[in-house]
Amino acid sequence: MRNSKVLFILLFALMVGFAFGPAAEAAKYEIKFAGNYAPDHPGTLAQNEIAKEVLEKTKGEVKITVFPGGQLGDYTQAYEDVMRGNIDMGWFYITGQYNPMLEISSLSYLATDWKELKRVFSPGSFWYKTYEAAHAKVGVKLLGVYVDSFISLATVKPLNDPLNPKANHKGKVRIPPSEIYKLTMDSLNYDTVSINWSDLYTAMQTGVCDGWIGGTAALNYFQFRDLIKQFMPIRAFVENVSYVYNAEKFAKLPAAYQKIIFEACQKQAKKSIDDAQKNEKLYQEKLSKEHKVAIMNVTDAQIKQLADHVRKNAWPKFSKLFGKDVMDGLVKDAK
Repeated sequence: MRNSKVLFILLFALMVGFAFGPAAEAAKYEIKFAGNYAPDHPGTLAQNEIAKEVLEKTKGEVKITVFPGGQLGDYTQAYEDVMRGNIDMGWFYITGQYNPMLEISSLSYLATDWKELKRVFSPGSFWYKTYEAAHAKVGVKLLGVYVDSFISLATVKPLNDPLNPKANHKGKVRIPPSEIYKLTMDSLNYDTVSINWSDLYTAMQTGVCDGWIGGTAALNYFQFRDLIKQFMPIRAFVENVSYVYNAEKFAKLPAAYQKIIFEACQKQAKKSIDDAQKNEKLYQEKLSKEHKVAIMNVTDAQIKQLADHVRKNAWPKFSKLFGKDVMDGLVKDAK
């Protein structure tokens, strides 16, 4: 009778094993992948795609766990934790807090169209190599640059001759507290004021400012669609977020796994530009059709004229921030 019970237990265990399959082996490498956007944000979904691709291509040996929504700290804190190795990997908006050269990601008119943007944000361009070196200086490996979209100008009233750098635009534009934004908009002859993001809606509503630069078409749709009257897609800046990894930890991974992780990030970085182009068109149309926002028809030729003007008049002043050699290299690369 006792032998029968033992046999029954063994048979039951085998049945459970067949039903649920063999227990998954523990991954050799467990990686924390921090992010600051909501779980359903397209960029967070891209993080999940990276984790999935890496798990599949390493046959389960590299498991990346995504921590969205600032679970591991806000972007400045979490970036520092990547620097220190407390977090393996991250996807963050980058500031110049730990290296002023990192501010080069916010430089105006890095690109004037989507094709040029793909080239500039790909490994091998002068900008990418400079940006990569800036991360390396603080112990971080750059794996790719995710693009949200171009940043343009939105206003609550029509401005005078907005594309003419010599005109009096008769309006005040809000900018973030950034020397790059200040010098850029000064070169385009705009009267600017720095206002906290939390106060921007009220500031435009009450006439403290007449518009703002710092947002994509999608952000204007979600935040200011009932307030703005005109959207001008001048593509002055690029909203971008970087894939990064602690450099020392990355170097300790097998070369084959380094390649898989890097290529997975690059894949999502390139895809983001295609997605951004589609979303830019979509949200401009939604602003126009749903909320009667006037979308200015700005041609590629006009954008190039604005870019040439900024590169000639504002870029030389950025030498104080990034050095003359860097700016000279960017000018040469832009031609």
